[in-house]
Amino acid sequence: MSETCWNEDEQSGVIEVTPEDYAAALARGLAPDETLRPGRHPIARGGFLNRHGLTPADVEAAPVQIEIKLPLDADVLDYFQQRAAAAGFESYQSYLNQALRQLMETLPENAGTGGDALAPIKQQLLADRQFIGALAAAVTAQAEHQQAA
Repeated sequence: MSETCWNEDEQSGVIEVTPEDYAAALARGLAPDETLRPGRHPIARGGFLNRHGLTPADVEAAPVQIEIKLPLDADVLDYFQQRAAAAGFESYQSYLNQALRQLMETLPENAGTGGDALAPIKQQLLADRQFIGALAAAVTAQAEHQQAA
């Protein structure tokens, strides 16, 4: 079985590949140039970053998304599909994910100290063209009503 041995600095080491490991990799369908040949191979941590001229700060971890099966009422699904389309989302799933994240971030136990727990909802409303149109109409109607009084 292949073994990785790190040096004391834990930044470099050696991978030792046995003939059995090599044969097993080929048996799994890997081409000879896609696996290490038997022997000892020096390795270094951060090799990918060094080869590509990157620093750890340049590389941002992508959020992990997990696919689930979620039974929803038909009217709930229809609501999120319509809202996603109106807001220009690629899919209602992305819109639903954003809505759930905003809810999660506005819950009292997740709100930052001194922060505005409603800020994500406000941002969503400000980005929603239907909401802005309805708000403008309501403000205009109220202004006209006050002028008439």
